[in-house]
Amino acid sequence: MKWMFGLLLGLGCSLFAVEYVDVTAPRGSVRAEIVDTDETRTLGLSNRPSLDEGNGMLFNFKKPQKVYIWMKDMHFSIDVIWLDRSKIVTFIERNFSPETYTKKPPKSICSPKPDTMYVLEIPAGDACRLGIKMGSQLRF
Repeated sequence: MKWMFGLLLGLGCSLFAVEYVDVTAPRGSVRAEIVDTDETRTLGLSNRPSLDEGNGMLFNFKKPQKVYIWMKDMHFSIDVIWLDRSKIVTFIERNFSPETYTKKPPKSICSPKPDTMYVLEIPAGDACRLGIKMGSQLRF
């Protein structure tokens, strides 16, 4: 199921749509904000104070590729789940902490294969709670 919401942002009060999708995992689901442009993917969850259990962000890269994730301007830890075009989990980084960005050089992580089409970011610990593991297939 998808939801669309309009938000007023920026000094020019430009209107843009924020789209959400239900991502179904083995033991539950997450309501995820979809980010699918270079600008929204770069911003990601940066500068947000938190992310409630049951919520997430789904990055759509539109074609398989090698994807790097970092914790720039993040304020909380997350689980990061890489998925291929079939929505199969190919890699998981659990409890990725904002402190990894403050180290020199800042840490970034990526899937070991260049086949990532989606990345799901959820609150730290939610991957375990939802039964997400390597090889799981998510639905959205």
